[in-house]
Amino acid sequence: MWHWSYSRGTLLALATSLVFTAFGLYVVITSGELVWPTIFFGACTVIALFEPLLNRLTEARLAAARDRVEFDDTEIRRRMANGKVESITWDELAAIDIVTTDQGPHTEDVFWVLMNHDRSRGCAIPGESVTDLLPRLQQLPGFDNGAVIQAMGTTSNARFAVWRR
Repeated sequence: MWHWSYSRGTLLALATSLVFTAFGLYVVITSGELVWPTIFFGACTVIALFEPLLNRLTEARLAAARDRVEFDDTEIRRRMANGKVESITWDELAAIDIVTTDQGPHTEDVFWVLMNHDRSRGCAIPGESVTDLLPRLQQLPGFDNGAVIQAMGTTSNARFAVWRR
């Protein structure tokens, strides 16, 4: 069962908002003034109260929008959020490049490009999605970890050859 979990900052914001809202309601009732500040702090109270739920909904939406990378002994698959699937078999795999762009940090700017011999088939995996696959790729003979390190430190448009069959 899901439970409400608040950070210290959220609890502090919630307590502060509750105090200001209560004070504002008292002033509104007794003198008719401070209406807008009371509404503001009341809204802050509601937002702070529902923050754990809002965070959980946001995380679920972001998780659904992410690409998923799956692999087994036969094939590597990228399942995109829009339902499309890219794949390449381990037998077809002939080259791995890392392509970087200057578009980060608020958008994906690193892609692992897995290709066949003539570069006509393969899949492009966003950098954040390669985490589980990376240890398996590093087992390929001649995999260049130095090129990976160099690519991860690049913030411009570039292409790095990481592995060739």
